[in-house]
Amino acid sequence: RRAHPAPIGGRRLAKEGPRARPFESREPLHPHFLTRRGGALRGVFPARWPSADEELFTMATRVKRIMTQPINLIFRFLQSKTRVQIWIYEMTDLKIEGVIVGFDEYMNLVLDDAYEVYKKKNTRTALGRILLKGDNITLMQSAGSS
Repeated sequence: RRAHPAPIGGRRLAKEGPRARPFESREPLHPHFLTRRGGALRGVFPARWPSADEELFTMATRVKRIMTQPINLIFRFLQSKTRVQIWIYEMTDLKIEGVIVGFDEYMNLVLDDAYEVYKKKNTRTALGRILLKGDNITLMQSAGSS
């Protein structure tokens, strides 16, 4: 027996005969997911297809949910020449401030115009251009939000 495609409106009969009950589709599928098998179109059919505007709206909301990768954030700091403050691993009173001029896949950073900032002593020591190993980095933030 061949399955018949659902009529327009997303309703099809659960079984044939005098006691056939209409059965509402649960999850509408896009036409790409429908398959032809045995000459009949099989799949779950929606009550109505979304309009082009609705599809663009759902695509736009999905774009907003894209996750920011750490490497992209570091690259944004590099491009904008933002002064960053870096917390050092297991040294709670010491922070390093500087402008990122380079980094690699291990999060090793080259900082220009770097300073050591001691919170307890309230001192700033100029370091110049330094290479900070990625193993030592606990947190990185814009220096304006400290």
